[in-house]
Amino acid sequence: MELDKTRIVVRERGLFDTLDLALHIFRMNFRPLCVTMFMGAFPWAVANYLLIGWMLPADVDFPDSMGQAGYYLRYTWTMAVLVSLQAPLASAFSTVYLGQALFVDRPRLWNAVREVLVMMPRLIWFHGFLRGILPAILLVIIIDRNVPFSGAETLLMLLFLAVMLRRATTPFLNEIILLERNPVGSADPRAMTIRRRVALLHGPAGGIVMGSMILVGLYSVALVVGLAGAVHVWHAVLLGSSDMHKAGPLFVWPLAMWVTAIYTTVARFLGYLDLRIRHEGWEVELRMRAEGHRLAESLQ
Repeated sequence: MELDKTRIVVRERGLFDTLDLALHIFRMNFRPLCVTMFMGAFPWAVANYLLIGWMLPADVDFPDSMGQAGYYLRYTWTMAVLVSLQAPLASAFSTVYLGQALFVDRPRLWNAVREVLVMMPRLIWFHGFLRGILPAILLVIIIDRNVPFSGAETLLMLLFLAVMLRRATTPFLNEIILLERNPVGSADPRAMTIRRRVALLHGPAGGIVMGSMILVGLYSVALVVGLAGAVHVWHAVLLGSSDMHKAGPLFVWPLAMWVTAIYTTVARFLGYLDLRIRHEGWEVELRMRAEGHRLAESLQ
Protein backbone atom coordinates (compact mmCIF):
# COMPACT_ATOMS: atom_id res chain seq x y z
CA MET A 1 0.00 0.00 0.00
CA GLU A 2 1.40 3.38 -1.06
CA LEU A 3 -0.39 6.11 0.84
CA ASP A 4 0.28 8.79 -1.78
CA LYS A 5 -1.16 6.68 -4.61
CA THR A 6 -4.91 6.60 -4.11
CA ARG A 7 -7.65 5.46 -6.49
CA ILE A 8 -9.20 8.93 -6.49
CA VAL A 9 -7.38 12.24 -6.50
CA VAL A 10 -7.10 13.52 -2.94
CA ARG A 11 -7.95 17.23 -3.23
CA GLU A 12 -10.52 19.75 -2.11
CA ARG A 13 -13.92 19.52 -3.79
CA GLY A 14 -17.15 21.45 -3.63
CA LEU A 15 -20.44 19.86 -2.65
CA PHE A 16 -21.69 19.33 -6.19
CA ASP A 17 -18.34 17.92 -7.32
CA THR A 18 -18.54 15.52 -4.37
CA LEU A 19 -22.06 14.41 -5.28
CA ASP A 20 -21.00 13.88 -8.89
CA LEU A 21 -17.92 11.89 -7.87
CA ALA A 22 -20.09 9.80 -5.54
CA LEU A 23 -22.16 8.69 -8.55
CA HIS A 24 -19.02 7.60 -10.39
CA ILE A 25 -17.69 5.67 -7.39
CA PHE A 26 -21.10 4.08 -6.87
CA ARG A 27 -21.10 2.94 -10.50
CA MET A 28 -17.51 1.67 -10.42
CA ASN A 29 -18.02 -0.26 -7.17
CA PHE A 30 -21.68 -1.15 -7.65
CA ARG A 31 -21.46 -4.86 -6.81
CA PRO A 32 -19.29 -4.70 -3.65
CA LEU A 33 -21.20 -1.69 -2.34
CA CYS A 34 -24.52 -3.48 -2.86
CA VAL A 35 -23.16 -6.62 -1.19
CA THR A 36 -21.79 -4.76 1.82
CA MET A 37 -24.98 -2.71 2.20
CA PHE A 38 -27.13 -5.83 1.88
CA MET A 39 -25.17 -7.42 4.72
CA GLY A 40 -26.02 -4.50 6.98
CA ALA A 41 -29.48 -3.62 5.69
CA PHE A 42 -31.20 -6.99 5.23
CA PRO A 43 -31.65 -7.72 8.97
CA TRP A 44 -33.10 -4.23 9.43
CA ALA A 45 -35.40 -4.61 6.43
CA VAL A 46 -36.83 -7.83 7.87
CA ALA A 47 -37.15 -6.28 11.34
CA ASN A 48 -38.91 -3.23 9.91
CA TYR A 49 -41.52 -5.35 8.17
CA LEU A 50 -42.14 -7.30 11.36
CA LEU A 51 -42.49 -4.04 13.27
CA ILE A 52 -44.82 -2.11 10.95
CA GLY A 53 -46.23 -4.63 8.49
CA TRP A 54 -49.51 -4.48 10.39
CA MET A 55 -50.01 -0.91 9.14
CA LEU A 56 -51.06 -2.31 5.75
CA PRO A 57 -54.52 -3.95 5.87
CA ALA A 58 -54.98 -7.59 4.95
CA ASP A 59 -57.38 -6.74 2.09
CA VAL A 60 -57.37 -3.99 -0.51
CA ASP A 61 -60.91 -2.66 0.05
CA PHE A 62 -59.86 -0.10 2.71
CA PRO A 63 -63.22 0.01 4.43
CA ASP A 64 -62.57 2.85 6.90
CA SER A 65 -62.01 6.59 6.54
CA MET A 66 -58.22 6.41 6.12
CA GLY A 67 -58.49 4.89 2.65
CA GLN A 68 -55.70 3.44 0.56
CA ALA A 69 -53.57 6.61 0.51
CA GLY A 70 -53.77 6.94 4.30
CA TYR A 71 -52.57 3.41 4.97
CA TYR A 72 -49.77 3.64 2.43
CA LEU A 73 -48.63 7.06 3.65
CA ARG A 74 -48.50 5.94 7.28
CA TYR A 75 -46.54 2.81 6.42
CA THR A 76 -44.14 4.55 4.03
CA TRP A 77 -43.47 7.45 6.39
CA THR A 78 -42.73 5.16 9.32
CA MET A 79 -40.51 3.02 7.09
CA ALA A 80 -38.65 6.14 5.96
CA VAL A 81 -38.03 7.17 9.57
CA LEU A 82 -36.71 3.73 10.51
CA VAL A 83 -34.48 3.41 7.44
CA SER A 84 -33.08 6.92 7.95
CA LEU A 85 -32.15 6.12 11.54
CA GLN A 86 -30.75 2.68 10.70
CA ALA A 87 -28.80 3.62 7.55
CA PRO A 88 -25.55 4.74 9.26
CA LEU A 89 -25.31 1.49 11.23
CA ALA A 90 -26.34 -0.60 8.21
CA SER A 91 -23.70 1.14 6.08
CA ALA A 92 -20.81 0.21 8.39
CA PHE A 93 -19.55 -2.55 6.07
CA SER A 94 -19.73 -0.20 3.08
CA THR A 95 -17.85 2.53 4.96
CA VAL A 96 -14.95 0.20 5.80
CA TYR A 97 -14.92 -1.10 2.23
CA LEU A 98 -14.66 2.45 0.88
CA GLY A 99 -11.81 3.20 3.26
CA GLN A 100 -9.92 0.18 1.95
CA ALA A 101 -10.83 0.79 -1.70
CA LEU A 102 -9.26 4.25 -1.52
CA PHE A 103 -5.82 2.67 -1.31
CA VAL A 104 -6.25 -0.92 -2.55
CA ASP A 105 -7.41 -1.99 -6.02
CA ARG A 106 -9.19 -5.11 -4.80
CA PRO A 107 -10.09 -4.88 -1.11
CA ARG A 108 -11.33 -8.04 0.55
CA LEU A 109 -14.86 -8.04 1.87
CA TRP A 110 -13.88 -10.34 4.73
CA ASN A 111 -11.48 -7.67 6.03
CA ALA A 112 -14.36 -5.19 6.11
CA VAL A 113 -16.58 -7.68 7.95
CA ARG A 114 -13.88 -8.41 10.51
CA GLU A 115 -13.20 -4.74 11.23
CA VAL A 116 -16.89 -3.93 11.62
CA LEU A 117 -17.42 -6.82 14.03
CA VAL A 118 -14.56 -5.57 16.17
CA MET A 119 -16.12 -2.10 16.31
CA MET A 120 -19.72 -3.30 16.67
CA PRO A 121 -20.05 -2.49 20.42
CA ARG A 122 -19.08 1.12 19.72
CA LEU A 123 -21.43 1.33 16.75
CA ILE A 124 -24.34 -0.06 18.76
CA TRP A 125 -23.70 2.36 21.61
CA PHE A 126 -23.51 5.48 19.48
CA HIS A 127 -26.03 4.63 16.75
CA GLY A 128 -28.28 2.25 18.64
CA PHE A 129 -28.67 4.25 21.84
CA LEU A 130 -27.40 7.80 21.34
CA ARG A 131 -28.63 8.26 17.79
CA GLY A 132 -32.07 6.85 18.20
CA ILE A 133 -32.35 3.40 16.63
CA LEU A 134 -33.39 1.47 19.72
CA PRO A 135 -35.63 4.25 21.14
CA ALA A 136 -37.36 4.45 17.75
CA ILE A 137 -37.97 0.71 17.74
CA LEU A 138 -39.47 0.90 21.22
CA LEU A 139 -41.77 3.72 20.12
CA VAL A 140 -42.89 1.72 17.08
CA ILE A 141 -43.66 -1.29 19.28
CA ILE A 142 -45.98 0.75 21.53
CA ILE A 143 -47.88 2.48 18.69
CA ASP A 144 -51.61 2.25 19.29
CA ARG A 145 -52.99 0.23 16.37
CA ASN A 146 -56.55 1.43 16.94
CA VAL A 147 -55.97 5.10 16.08
CA PRO A 148 -54.72 6.61 12.81
CA PHE A 149 -51.93 8.63 14.48
CA SER A 150 -50.98 7.86 18.05
CA GLY A 151 -48.91 9.70 20.63
CA ALA A 152 -46.03 7.29 20.10
CA GLU A 153 -45.88 8.36 16.46
CA THR A 154 -45.68 12.00 17.53
CA LEU A 155 -42.73 11.14 19.78
CA LEU A 156 -41.20 9.15 16.93
CA MET A 157 -41.38 12.22 14.68
CA LEU A 158 -39.75 14.42 17.33
CA LEU A 159 -37.03 11.82 17.89
CA PHE A 160 -36.41 11.64 14.15
CA LEU A 161 -36.06 15.42 13.84
CA ALA A 162 -33.68 15.58 16.81
CA VAL A 163 -31.47 12.80 15.45
CA MET A 164 -31.43 14.29 11.95
CA LEU A 165 -30.36 17.65 13.39
CA ARG A 166 -27.60 15.97 15.37
CA ARG A 167 -26.43 14.04 12.33
CA ALA A 168 -26.47 17.17 10.18
CA THR A 169 -24.00 18.85 12.55
CA THR A 170 -21.81 15.75 13.13
CA PRO A 171 -22.29 13.44 10.13
CA PHE A 172 -18.94 11.67 10.08
CA LEU A 173 -19.31 9.54 13.21
CA ASN A 174 -19.07 6.29 11.22
CA GLU A 175 -15.78 7.29 9.63
CA ILE A 176 -14.32 8.29 12.99
CA ILE A 177 -15.33 5.01 14.64
CA LEU A 178 -14.49 2.65 11.78
CA LEU A 179 -11.58 4.30 9.97
CA GLU A 180 -9.83 6.25 12.71
CA ARG A 181 -10.71 3.64 15.37
CA ASN A 182 -10.74 6.07 18.28
CA PRO A 183 -11.65 4.69 21.73
CA VAL A 184 -14.94 5.45 23.44
CA GLY A 185 -13.19 6.69 26.58
CA SER A 186 -9.76 6.87 28.13
CA ALA A 187 -8.19 7.54 31.52
CA ASP A 188 -5.69 9.78 29.77
CA PRO A 189 -7.22 13.28 29.51
CA ARG A 190 -5.13 13.93 26.39
CA ALA A 191 -6.30 10.81 24.55
CA MET A 192 -8.30 11.35 21.37
CA THR A 193 -11.62 9.69 22.18
CA ILE A 194 -14.55 9.46 19.79
CA ARG A 195 -16.35 12.41 21.36
CA ARG A 196 -13.26 14.61 21.28
CA ARG A 197 -12.51 13.63 17.71
CA VAL A 198 -16.11 14.37 16.65
CA ALA A 199 -15.88 17.84 18.21
CA LEU A 200 -12.42 18.49 16.76
CA LEU A 201 -13.34 17.41 13.23
CA HIS A 202 -16.74 19.09 12.95
CA GLY A 203 -16.27 22.13 15.17
CA PRO A 204 -14.29 24.43 12.83
CA ALA A 205 -16.76 23.90 9.95
CA GLY A 206 -20.04 23.31 11.78
CA GLY A 207 -22.18 25.68 9.70
CA ILE A 208 -20.77 24.51 6.36
CA VAL A 209 -21.14 20.85 7.31
CA MET A 210 -24.72 21.33 8.47
CA GLY A 211 -25.70 23.21 5.31
CA SER A 212 -24.11 20.55 3.11
CA MET A 213 -25.83 17.72 4.95
CA ILE A 214 -29.22 19.42 4.69
CA LEU A 215 -28.74 19.73 0.92
CA VAL A 216 -27.65 16.09 0.71
CA GLY A 217 -30.76 15.12 2.68
CA LEU A 218 -33.04 16.99 0.28
CA TYR A 219 -31.20 15.44 -2.64
CA SER A 220 -31.69 12.00 -1.08
CA VAL A 221 -35.43 12.54 -0.72
CA ALA A 222 -35.64 13.52 -4.39
CA LEU A 223 -33.60 10.44 -5.33
CA VAL A 224 -35.88 8.10 -3.38
CA VAL A 225 -38.98 9.61 -5.00
CA GLY A 226 -37.33 9.43 -8.41
CA LEU A 227 -36.29 5.79 -8.09
CA ALA A 228 -39.66 4.64 -6.74
CA GLY A 229 -41.52 6.78 -9.27
CA ALA A 230 -39.49 5.28 -12.12
CA VAL A 231 -40.51 1.77 -11.03
CA HIS A 232 -44.17 2.82 -10.90
CA VAL A 233 -43.92 4.35 -14.39
CA TRP A 234 -42.23 1.21 -15.70
CA HIS A 235 -45.00 -0.89 -14.15
CA ALA A 236 -47.66 1.34 -15.70
CA VAL A 237 -46.09 1.18 -19.17
CA LEU A 238 -45.72 -2.60 -19.18
CA LEU A 239 -48.92 -3.58 -17.39
CA GLY A 240 -51.15 -0.58 -18.01
CA SER A 241 -51.61 0.30 -14.33
CA SER A 242 -49.50 2.30 -11.88
CA ASP A 243 -51.32 0.77 -8.89
CA MET A 244 -48.92 -1.81 -7.44
CA HIS A 245 -51.11 -2.46 -4.38
CA LYS A 246 -48.87 -3.76 -1.59
CA ALA A 247 -45.79 -4.30 -3.79
CA GLY A 248 -45.11 -0.56 -3.78
CA PRO A 249 -44.86 0.05 -0.02
CA LEU A 250 -43.52 -3.42 0.76
CA PHE A 251 -40.72 -3.61 -1.80
CA VAL A 252 -40.36 -0.63 -4.13
CA TRP A 253 -40.14 2.20 -1.62
CA PRO A 254 -37.90 0.40 0.93
CA LEU A 255 -35.60 -0.72 -1.89
CA ALA A 256 -35.39 2.86 -3.20
CA MET A 257 -34.53 4.03 0.34
CA TRP A 258 -31.76 1.47 0.80
CA VAL A 259 -30.27 2.13 -2.65
CA THR A 260 -30.23 5.83 -1.82
CA ALA A 261 -28.55 4.95 1.49
CA ILE A 262 -25.68 3.38 -0.48
CA TYR A 263 -25.23 6.56 -2.48
CA THR A 264 -25.36 8.80 0.59
CA THR A 265 -22.77 6.55 2.27
CA VAL A 266 -20.39 7.20 -0.61
CA ALA A 267 -21.17 10.93 -0.57
CA ARG A 268 -20.65 11.07 3.21
CA PHE A 269 -17.31 9.28 2.91
CA LEU A 270 -16.14 11.76 0.27
CA GLY A 271 -17.36 14.63 2.44
CA TYR A 272 -15.30 13.24 5.31
CA LEU A 273 -12.19 13.17 3.11
CA ASP A 274 -12.85 16.71 1.90
CA LEU A 275 -13.25 18.02 5.44
CA ARG A 276 -9.98 16.43 6.52
CA ILE A 277 -8.21 17.86 3.49
CA ARG A 278 -9.56 21.38 4.09
CA HIS A 279 -8.93 21.61 7.82
CA GLU A 280 -6.19 19.08 8.55
CA GLY A 281 -4.09 18.97 5.39
CA TRP A 282 -4.72 15.26 5.04
CA GLU A 283 -3.22 15.03 1.54
CA VAL A 284 0.06 16.43 2.89
CA GLU A 285 -0.04 13.94 5.76
CA LEU A 286 -0.43 11.07 3.29
CA ARG A 287 2.56 12.22 1.28
CA MET A 288 4.72 12.62 4.38
CA ARG A 289 3.75 9.20 5.70
CA ALA A 290 4.41 7.61 2.32
CA GLU A 291 7.85 9.19 2.15
CA GLY A 292 8.54 8.05 5.70
CA HIS A 293 7.65 4.46 4.79
CA ARG A 294 9.89 4.56 1.72
CA LEU A 295 12.76 5.98 3.76
CA ALA A 296 12.35 3.30 6.42
CA GLU A 297 12.35 0.57 3.78
CA SER A 298 15.49 1.99 2.12
CA LEU A 299 17.34 1.94 5.46
CA GLN A 300 16.52 -1.68 6.20
